[in-house]
Amino acid sequence: MLKFAYLLINTNNMKKIYTTFMALFFACLTFAQTPLTTAVDFTATDINGVSHTLFNYLNAGKYVCIMFTMDG
Repeated sequence: MLKFAYLLINTNNMKKIYTTFMALFFACLTFAQTPLTTAVDFTATDINGVSHTLFNYLNAGKYVCIMFTMDG
């Protein structure tokens, strides 16, 4: 029992335990997003006045990341 307690108190082992725990924690976060099966087509205009349609990018096999921001 004392040997087990010593291993937990040892600084190097604590760093390994902490690193392992954090790696598992962040690995779980990567699976937090759910895959959507349907998307609604929409058109947006960028700051240069060019129109972009969602389905044009999806049909071209590209990945789309949509970011919503609010200024003010």
